[in-house]
Amino acid sequence: MVETIGQHAYGAWLGSCRFEVSEGRVTVVAPSPFTRSYVDRTFGQQIAAALSRVSGDPIELAWRVEQPGSGAGMTR
Repeated sequence: MVETIGQHAYGAWLGSCRFEVSEGRVTVVAPSPFTRSYVDRTFGQQIAAALSRVSGDPIELAWRVEQPGSGAGMTR
């Protein structure tokens, strides 16, 4: 991902996110609704394309906001 979006952007935006991987799907877990929205809008297509290139198969990209203490989140 660093090569795809650059070191600075990765550190500033994706560094605070977690990635959960399951068969054919990667969920990006963001620390806030703002981060989720910005990363999806700005880097979402690049992230999905890079993950698909690495895996060799199409990857579904999902989004969730981590809610401290609740375990609940938003999905797209």
